[in-house]
Amino acid sequence: MTFGQSWRTLLKSFKMSYEHLGKLALLNLVWFTVGVGPLMIGAYLPWESPLVLFVAGMLSLITLGGAFPALHSMTNRIIDGEVINWRQFLPAFKKYVVRGTILLALRLFGFFVLTFNIWVALNKPSTLYLILSGFWLWGIVYWYAMQQYVYPLLTRHDLGVLTVLKRAALLTLDNPLASVFVFVISVVINVLSVILTVPLTIFTAGFLAFLQNNFLLALLEKYSEPEEKVVESGEQQQEGGE
Repeated sequence: MTFGQSWRTLLKSFKMSYEHLGKLALLNLVWFTVGVGPLMIGAYLPWESPLVLFVAGMLSLITLGGAFPALHSMTNRIIDGEVINWRQFLPAFKKYVVRGTILLALRLFGFFVLTFNIWVALNKPSTLYLILSGFWLWGIVYWYAMQQYVYPLLTRHDLGVLTVLKRAALLTLDNPLASVFVFVISVVINVLSVILTVPLTIFTAGFLAFLQNNFLLALLEKYSEPEEKVVESGEQQQEGGE
């Protein structure tokens, strides 16, 4: 995918978000309420307790693990031209909550490991460790870019956790320009949402779901067999290495 195609996919996502703004706001509200609800309740209880916050955080890991793929499932339906109802969110949540939670936990764990390695490398007065810190930094970029395809692959093709990660990794390696493009846009949107606060609850998650699913569909167009080609190419490379 060229830069021009990436830019057109971004504009298409903005256009779809604008055309379905009402649905997007409703889906975002449902996603926020279901996903972040336990953490918000724990944070605003009249008594302060680290245990309560810990339990609320663990519950939010599960609820977000189901809410993210449920949101992607709903946006997939919109992209495919289907009529949606917010009540369809709960069945999608139940369908994907286990795999979605595992993928979310792996995402956070990967960020933690890479960030910790950078911190260790930067605190060692050595050229070798400085080089390693650059390596780990690129690891974060790759890991985050790869995450852009995880939930779209999960919900559009109903795959297992390992298959999702494998295909997301291969797609990122095979399409570096598009992956870096969507990575940068996602970071910018998330930073703006944190600064402005309001878009986080009424716009951000839904727009990113549109963006990531549209990029996945655009990338898969170049493969003759979208569901299998990416994995097969990676497996052939592995066999050749053996």
